[in-house]
Amino acid sequence: MQFACRRAAVPFLALALGAQAGAQAPAGPPVQEAILKAAVPGAGDWLGRSLALDGDTLLVGAEDEDGGSPGVNGDQTNDDLEDAGAAYVFVLGPSGWTQQAYLKAAAPAADEDFGAAVALSGDVAVVGAPRTTLDDVRVGAAHVYERSGGVWSHVAVLRASNPGFGDTFGAAVAVSGDTIVVAAPSEDSAATGVDGDQLDEGASASGAAYVFVRDGAGWTQQAYLKASNTGSGDHFGEALALEGDTLVAGASDEDSAATGVDGDQAGNSAPSAGAAYVFTRSGSAWTQQAYLKASNTDSLDAFGLSVALSGDTLAVGAPGEAGFSAGVGANQASDGAPAAGAAYVFTRSGSTWSQQVYIKSLAPDSADIFGFGLGLAGDVLVVGAPREDGSSCGVNGPATDDGLKDAGAAFVYARAGSSWSAHGYLKPSLSSGEFTRFGDTCAASGPLVVVGSWHQDGAAPGVNGDQTLTGPGSLDSGAAYVFDLDPEPWTDLTFGLSGAAGAPLLSGTGPLSAGTPASIDLSGAAPGAGSILVVGLQQLSAALKQGILVPAPQFLLPLASDGSGAWSLPFTWPSGIPAGAVMYLQAWVPDAGGPWGFAASNALEAVAH
Repeated sequence: MQFACRRAAVPFLALALGAQAGAQAPAGPPVQEAILKAAVPGAGDWLGRSLALDGDTLLVGAEDEDGGSPGVNGDQTNDDLEDAGAAYVFVLGPSGWTQQAYLKAAAPAADEDFGAAVALSGDVAVVGAPRTTLDDVRVGAAHVYERSGGVWSHVAVLRASNPGFGDTFGAAVAVSGDTIVVAAPSEDSAATGVDGDQLDEGASASGAAYVFVRDGAGWTQQAYLKASNTGSGDHFGEALALEGDTLVAGASDEDSAATGVDGDQAGNSAPSAGAAYVFTRSGSAWTQQAYLKASNTDSLDAFGLSVALSGDTLAVGAPGEAGFSAGVGANQASDGAPAAGAAYVFTRSGSTWSQQVYIKSLAPDSADIFGFGLGLAGDVLVVGAPREDGSSCGVNGPATDDGLKDAGAAFVYARAGSSWSAHGYLKPSLSSGEFTRFGDTCAASGPLVVVGSWHQDGAAPGVNGDQTLTGPGSLDSGAAYVFDLDPEPWTDLTFGLSGAAGAPLLSGTGPLSAGTPASIDLSGAAPGAGSILVVGLQQLSAALKQGILVPAPQFLLPLASDGSGAWSLPFTWPSGIPAGAVMYLQAWVPDAGGPWGFAASNALEAVAH
């Protein structure tokens, strides 16, 4: 079921950033650039359950997809293997996003959960399949794909050096250059540190991580990593982040009550408080560099359930954290909203890590699990809260309107110097309803942010399909939403026709592709007046009456007034507008002081991709 959007009467950034003066956010709000679906959406596929973004390439996992075709770009209509899983490669080109590849295991089997985890670095993609069997035992695997000239090939299957039943090898994966790390968070060895005894089965579900490096044309295991304080049920490695020679492994069920960096690892008085471990490599030798805990460690916080790394900055999610204070640098002592969630940012100077900031959502609420999904790119952090209940749609709507249970949201934060500030509250441009878990997964690269919604029910296939199209065959098919943090501005043609309230001001940003939501803002209109957005494919050679620019409109869009003379709304390029077409937009507003009884805004020129 689709729900209408509710819009804020007061601009979001004025509220969210007003209390955080001095922190400079990127110019302008984010805009939704695309919604990505499988070419053949299927009920229960869970597309968006995992995400990886590198530049203009996006890898999306769908761990319960049922296709039976092996390898790359097989028959996407084949549904012979229940929950075998798949992964999809999308690329951004001059004409927008397109699906480049459909990835399956070399020999897919039912219930493998292929796509439960994905990782991407340049032309190398890694897909985890934690329920893959070996000799009829479920031990897990990871599959490696490489791209050459736009063509993807399956090149390797990675397995643990000590495979064991239920180890879930492949539940988390990471790749950077010629290094791949695969975690088995349910692995049972009681070893600690680097390259310990892999055969000691004395710590059930303690977890391990395996480092592989490219060796000629193949991949070989370089190291076997365990926590420095291995404990049963810690699930070390359930989240991974890798960049160059630095690896971070999360263990959300670790039980130490220590706080901060390199505290006492020995205690177990805070069940499932969680921890994160930083490892670094010199040559081919790995060592643990840091043991990280929250600054306000508490039981059940699940610190380390998500991690994201960019250079010397690390973000760690704690979706079980219970603080009820809001925003950046909130009061860490507050503790009345179970599982509201939090995110912690750490920075490294030399080899020393320290916590830089503690971040909460703009309106924390119990069970939002803020921090479940994370993406980090330079000075931009995106944090998912997949059980947030906000009923607004699009970007920067009201964050306190709780009308859709577990609809989910994502929050964007930006850093200037060492100060972080809120920059965006993200929801789908058209709500998919309750329980869609938007924000369960997040990724960031350059100006792009991607948010997964694996319970989204849309039936429209491919890129930017009809978001209102649903059906029983599309239940939980899943989707990934792409947002641009630095949208292309539209050209201001500086026309306008003044009324008693002056000349209204029209502005717009967003991706200029057919069927894709962008953003239109109008200010300075007569308070309480309605208006019409006029869109055409040509302009007058000279402005009529010094102000009217758009003749023979392609369509007219009525804009309802909020009483203040300001409007903000999503705008979708009409289908059928070809790439390269120039469109012109202008707002006409009733105003008795205008020459013809109305005022006209400046005109905008935009070229469709």
